[in-house]
Amino acid sequence: MPRYRYKCTECQHDCEVTHSISEKLTDCEKCKLKNTLKRIPFLMRIKKEGSSKTGDVVKQFIKDAKEDVSVEKKNFAKEYEP
Repeated sequence: MPRYRYKCTECQHDCEVTHSISEKLTDCEKCKLKNTLKRIPFLMRIKKEGSSKTGDVVKQFIKDAKEDVSVEKKNFAKEYEP
């Protein structure tokens, strides 16, 4: 799930929350006022050591994901063999 950052327009309380993209917080947990939270853009960068190109990171992720799927298929097949 994505991580979001919110700031209260009244008390200036700042928080980070993980929730679905369709959800949006509006009430401040600190000052308890309603409709005072504003979502602040939250940029997150992940850099994999030894790789400086985005394409390399994506290719490695796809390769790892394919291996994981392959392992899960084998486990599933073993579990449900007649």
